Amino acid sequence: MWFKRIGLFFLINILVLDIIFSILGSMVVAYFSRQREFRADAGGAKLAGRASMIAALENLMVSRTVERQE
Repeated sequence: MWFKRIGLFFLINILVLDIIFSILGSMVVAYFSRQREFRADAGGAKLAGRASMIAALENLMVSRTVERQE
């Protein structure tokens, strides 16, 4: 069989490293996504005004809690 030539230990290492690097890659993507979201919120607050941005986020929070109750 082909996996006996390569070695079972080698295949297990590859699987474990694949899982670890997938998780680390997801963390990096989440970090940059969060940074982009914060910059977008700051830009929205700058364009629309701080009070308008706060009111919009509060409205989103209220609508989200209403959806969960239904």
